[in-house]
Amino acid sequence: GIKIVDCDTHYTEPPDLFSANAPAHLKDKLPRVERIGDIDYWFIGDKNFGTLGGNVIAKDHNKLLGRLAYGTYEEIDPGSSQVKPRLQAMDDMGVYAQICFQNGGLTQAGSLVALGDEELAITIVRMYNDACAARIHESGGRINCMATLPYWDKDLLNAEMRRIVDLGIKGVVLPDRP
Repeated sequence: GIKIVDCDTHYTEPPDLFSANAPAHLKDKLPRVERIGDIDYWFIGDKNFGTLGGNVIAKDHNKLLGRLAYGTYEEIDPGSSQVKPRLQAMDDMGVYAQICFQNGGLTQAGSLVALGDEELAITIVRMYNDACAARIHESGGRINCMATLPYWDKDLLNAEMRRIVDLGIKGVVLPDRP
């Protein structure tokens, strides 16, 4: 009868996170996944934001010691970036809920502000947070993704904090050294 909550897990950003609902005027600027060699990378413009991120397991449910990340979306377990397979894995492990942090460096506020395009940066933040809220709702509150905030501007931060509270998001991730 005890509900187990995994309080430190990661949710890999799906490859279509920013293309599925892209505002038309920013579609060509938003993050995208490109495969270079045998590795999937996130790009914004010509800036490489890194791989899928670490902290994932393979499709066969194994995690190799000494290996932080897998190279492509095809190699990782679907539960890394999809709600229904994640819920099934949680059920199989007896985990009731999870607190999920972003997996890649794509939504790091410091990197976003360095783009020099505030409209693009805040759009990325909002789209990421909207996806977090959608996961929370789709999972019935079992997958609790932590939002990110535009800490570079107090007014934007306050507005986004109020917005994510209204969306039902229960937590945020901020850097320890902004």
